[in-house]
Amino acid sequence: MNRLRESVGKERELVSVALVNRSLTEDQLRQLTNLAGQQQTLITGLLSQTDASNIYHKLKTKTSAEGFRNQLISAPDKPAVLLDMSPGDWFSLRTERLDQISEVENRLSQDVLDATHTLLDDARQDLWRYLTVSSLMLLAGAILTFLLFRQIQSGLLLTHAVLKHTHDRITLTDARARIIEVNNAFERVSGYQRSEALGRNPSILNSGHQDNSFYRELWESLQAHDKWQGEIWNRRKNGELFAELTTINAVRDKHGVVRNYV
Repeated sequence: MNRLRESVGKERELVSVALVNRSLTEDQLRQLTNLAGQQQTLITGLLSQTDASNIYHKLKTKTSAEGFRNQLISAPDKPAVLLDMSPGDWFSLRTERLDQISEVENRLSQDVLDATHTLLDDARQDLWRYLTVSSLMLLAGAILTFLLFRQIQSGLLLTHAVLKHTHDRITLTDARARIIEVNNAFERVSGYQRSEALGRNPSILNSGHQDNSFYRELWESLQAHDKWQGEIWNRRKNGELFAELTTINAVRDKHGVVRNYV
């Protein structure tokens, strides 16, 4: 999903420049062709690993932006094609695609959480049944418990690998917004080591560029919709300012109680 978002973003920028200049160089054409092929490959790979849910297959549907891009690639008279689209309309169309990618990514994350809760509930039920039968079944229950813990451990190792290798900064807090886990990208981007961040509030990155009303609206949106997304100016440990697109999600348990923020 990160590579797909990056590819669409590069395409948005490349074609925007061509629309402003009303010309497409040979080098830009090669880049645009490569980006189109890359996006198709990434979408095909994603759909081969997900179910038939409509939200995933939204990415497969060709939009007017893809039609314009393909026409631009194949048309012999590219300046004439560039006259059919304004830079503003193109930017809006590709921004909609980026929003669509974020929507699919959020759905994938929620599916993973739902599947995890289902596995844990099933494991508890299975364990309780086996603990109420004969000694032979108790032994089988112990074996099952061992296998379940191994399965959970494998899942945790996989989650750790994802957190470790993703390029996006990830911060996990408890319900009181105290940091309980960060990934390697957090350390690289913020300059804070994991040991320095644990137990503290993410406000350690506060740059002072946003006033109290900004954060009040952020939390009101998060409480109402379990999600907030936007641009925030933050400050690294060395004092350097940086802007980043941030998504905050509330994670609730099956009773609807907020347990974490990501």
